[in-house]
Amino acid sequence: MTNYIEFTADLLAQVGENIALTKEMAHAHSCCTEGGKHLHYCTMYNGKRYITSEEQREQARRAYAINKADAVAAIGEKLVFVGMGMNYDSRYEDDVCNHRIRTEIVNPEGRRFFIEVCTSRGENMHVTHVVDRDQEEEYKTKAQEYRNKIEQAGGFWKIGKGNPLYENYQIYMGQPYYWYKKNDWVSLNAKFTRANVLKLVNMLFDCNFTEMAVDYYHLNTDDYVSTSPSQLVTA
Repeated sequence: MTNYIEFTADLLAQVGENIALTKEMAHAHSCCTEGGKHLHYCTMYNGKRYITSEEQREQARRAYAINKADAVAAIGEKLVFVGMGMNYDSRYEDDVCNHRIRTEIVNPEGRRFFIEVCTSRGENMHVTHVVDRDQEEEYKTKAQEYRNKIEQAGGFWKIGKGNPLYENYQIYMGQPYYWYKKNDWVSLNAKFTRANVLKLVNMLFDCNFTEMAVDYYHLNTDDYVSTSPSQLVTA
């Protein structure tokens, strides 16, 4: 049977300052009886399960919201990735230390992109997604426009394949925006370091970031975008 323990006074005093504990307590999950009756919340922290009251969870949620607002305010012109995988201890100098990271980016021309990078075999990085957000929006809008025209013309069954409406719809149902500059990253042979991720982003998207960070405890990609400075600033 799973064992749950009570928080110590020392741990409770760390809520807010201890960002890992604060995040886990703010996201404590409900524990129920076999009949579905709520018993208490559970906080997973350092391999232990802590009994968490509604009041404790709400306290952590308030502190978490403050920490999150501070993290967003501190982004500025930094390239900030969200840690989507599990954190791990550094294996070598400048290791990213998270198995999967992603971010939304706006380059100096105002173009929008998404990129996700993860660990690969050995020490190399693997690029999983590079999305041209502006092209994605264009294609989805056009696909819907042609779908509306097809429905007005009687539907897919009536117009049939070969009709210009059908053919244009098929074009815009394609997803070239998922493969932005694919040849520049699909067979990339680069170590999974912050410096190399920073270099890749600047190269792919014509950005001028000089600092790269990973946030595992506060952010998701709906909270912010990494906005590149208009020019590269060097010391």
